[in-house]
Amino acid sequence: MRRFRALIVTGLLWATVWLPIGIGLAIFGATQPRTDIVGPSPTWLVAVWTGWGALSGVLFALTLSLAERRRTLQELSIPRIAVWGALGSMTLPLVVIVIDRFSSYDDDWLLPLLVLGFSAALGGACAAWTLAMARRAPEA
Repeated sequence: MRRFRALIVTGLLWATVWLPIGIGLAIFGATQPRTDIVGPSPTWLVAVWTGWGALSGVLFALTLSLAERRRTLQELSIPRIAVWGALGSMTLPLVVIVIDRFSSYDDDWLLPLLVLGFSAALGGACAAWTLAMARRAPEA
C-alpha cells in the first residue's frame, strides 16, 4: 500500500509542476491567430499537459522502484535520479511519436525531437526535486 501511495503522490507532484506549462501553452495558443486549421482548445491543452505530467511521474516512480529498489534515499545520487526522471518522462511521448511517425509517413522530426528534449529536461528536473523533497520528509 505504501508503494501505491508513493506512485500516486509522485504523479500528483509532477502534475502540479506540469500544470503551469499547460496553462502557459493554452494562453499562448489562444492568442495566436488560426488561419489554416482549428487548434486544440485551451482546456484540452491544460488537461493533456497535467495528465502527461502525472503519468510521467508515475512512470518515473515505477522505473525507480524497480531499478533502485535496493538503495535507500540517501544512497541515490541526484544525477542518476535525473536520468531516471528523463527516461520516465520520455516514455509516453516516445510511444506517441513512434506510432504517429509510422502512421503518417511524415519526415519532419524537429518538433518531435524538441518535445522529447523538453520532456526529458522537465522530467529530470522533477525527479531531482522529488528526491530532494523525499530526503527532507520525516521518516514514516
